[in-house]
Amino acid sequence: MRDFVEKIPESRGKLESTIRKFKGAPVYIAELKVFGTACGCVGMLADVRGLQTEDIEVYQEQFVDVLSEISRNLGLKPHLLYARTLPGSFEVVAFTARELCSRCRSELASFEKPRPDLIILHKA
Repeated sequence: MRDFVEKIPESRGKLESTIRKFKGAPVYIAELKVFGTACGCVGMLADVRGLQTEDIEVYQEQFVDVLSEISRNLGLKPHLLYARTLPGSFEVVAFTARELCSRCRSELASFEKPRPDLIILHKA
């Protein structure tokens, strides 16, 4: 258990430094959280500052790669990677890697874009 707990701050730092390297600008990951929802989904959420939606368009492949790697390191097998924006703005405020429960997986299959504030990076 202690090994897992130590992986969380290491993963936060790796995500932040990796994004800074490929973007070439200051980006801050305020928090990296591992979560479980009432429906049964599990995942990780990273609170982000310093990114805009245009960064997602330019660096989508790099975001998918680093989020997938960090998720696997935390023991997750995400079905969905997405960015969340501040509603009504171009500011990206979070990245989520989510291993979907069976109900959410079937619901998501019928949606192209589940909510207007989400940018789907990768769907498995």
